[in-house]
Amino acid sequence: MMKANGRILLGILLTIGLLFGISTVAQNQNPQDQNGSQPSPPTSQPPTQGNMSGTSQDSQNGAQEPVVLVDPGKIYNQDPTSWVGKNVVLQNVMVQDADKAGNFWVGLDKNHRLLIVKSKDNPNLLAKIFHKGDIVTIDGKIHPAGDIEAQETDASNGKMKKARQTSGVFLLAHDVNIASSTQHK
Repeated sequence: MMKANGRILLGILLTIGLLFGISTVAQNQNPQDQNGSQPSPPTSQPPTQGNMSGTSQDSQNGAQEPVVLVDPGKIYNQDPTSWVGKNVVLQNVMVQDADKAGNFWVGLDKNHRLLIVKSKDNPNLLAKIFHKGDIVTIDGKIHPAGDIEAQETDASNGKMKKARQTSGVFLLAHDVNIASSTQHK
């Protein structure tokens, strides 16, 4: 009788331990606050290459996660006008050509490229000089290449006209980091 009671007691203890273990695992996987409500998932996500939209929280706040690209051709080879208004990060791209105002081009050649115009709102960026061959990461927003935009930026009408001919858009850079620079003297 003692052996039977011991086995039953052992079975009950194992069952209680197993249920307690399952309950603990379930609580760790689905943490709840004291009110019993589920925590909301994080609203910000790191930018992903090719991501064309922000999170729902971002769209409610009017903010937009930038689209991270390593090839500016994704913009000028597709429908460039569909990129207007989008925040973009061009990561480790090569400067194809630069002008005296400090604006520059990235892309494959003179017919396949994107004009990068420095924002007047960033004095540190305005002080930077870029050269052909520099490797840069650019954070900015895509705008239509028009005469009004040329007047509002440091881009000449001639540069903006070339931007209209090559892609129809330009990137207004808020920040540019130089990863590797060609040392021109």
